[in-house]
Order: sequence, then C-alpha cells, then structure tokens
Amino acid sequence: MVDDVAERLSAAYATGTAEALERWAATGPPGVLLLRRFVDGSWHPADAPVVFPRDLVDNTTALIGAIAAAEPDAFLEIFDADRFRTNGLVLTGLGRIDDARATRRLARVVGSADRWIRMDVAIGLGRRASSIATATLVRLIDDEDSLVRYHALQSLARIGDPSALAALRQFRGPNNREIELAAEAIHSIEARTTTIEAD
Repeated sequence: MVDDVAERLSAAYATGTAEALERWAATGPPGVLLLRRFVDGSWHPADAPVVFPRDLVDNTTALIGAIAAAEPDAFLEIFDADRFRTNGLVLTGLGRIDDARATRRLARVVGSADRWIRMDVAIGLGRRASSIATATLVRLIDDEDSLVRYHALQSLARIGDPSALAALRQFRGPNNREIELAAEAIHSIEARTTTIEAD
C-alpha cells in the first residue's frame, strides 16, 4: 500500500492530470501522512521526466489542494503542528477546506511579514462565507503588497458578505485596477444581497 501511495503522489507531481490527481486524492489518510513527509523534506517523489519547473510547482499546489479537499479532517489533524503554521503549501491546502478550523488557521497568520503567506491567506479565505474570513480580508485590502490586496478584493467579491461594503466603499487603492476591483466587489455583493432579499 505504501508503494502505491508513493507512486500515486509521484504521478500527480509529475503530470498534474485530473486522473492522476483523482487517484492521488483517493489514497486517504495514508496519502496525507506521506504528503507531510514530502512537505517537510523527508521524502521525495520519483524523478519526474523532463517537466518544466513551473509545472512542478503548479502540480504540487494541485495535489495538495486535491487531497486536502478529499480528506479535510486528516489534513487538519496531520498538519496541526507549529512547524506547518506558516508553510505556504499547507496554507494552500487549508484554503481548500471549508471548515471553521481551517478558517481560523488561515486568519491567525494574517500578520506575517511574508507577503506570500499573506497572499495565500487572501486566496484561501475566498472560499468561505465567515465573519472571520471577511474581517481578515477587509484587513488585507490595505496591505502594503499589491498582490495581497488584489486577491483580498477578489475574495471579498467571491464571498459576498455585506459587512465588507463599508470598507470597500472607503477603499482608495493606489491604482485604477484596484479601484475597479473594489467597485466590482461592491457591485457583486450588492447584486447578491438584492437577489437574496427578493427571494
């Protein structure tokens, strides 16, 4: 079984195809345990054939997201250690889990000095309607980094929580694109709110 799990992880890492990701995600908790070894560097997948390094990064993100979504409880338990708290790959997995525990773990690292961690938080929180997620994203629209602001604005639009409207209306981004994103988020939230009220 261990060899099969390793082969499936290696195939997902090398190819990133929907079929390989599905087979990998079906490995269950044993797969999440092997993923922890992969993330902490104590295990490495089989050498991939000639694959562009950027594709390996994308494949890694995809395989983590696939198994986190398939095995949320195992993922939350197995990666519940301080050493994974600010690991970008783990944060990516948490972003695929629609669970209050994942939301809290993402929100608690919002103050990181690492802009990539803050960006992972902004992306990951966009999957869930939660007062914690909305409050964290509102904080991130004033982040010093443009990518963090961009993803926070997109996530607020996706969530559609009306409690973000005041902050979005006051937002004065440093460029026209961000001002447009804030306006799009306001429009999206207002349209969704109007639809809900009409129902």
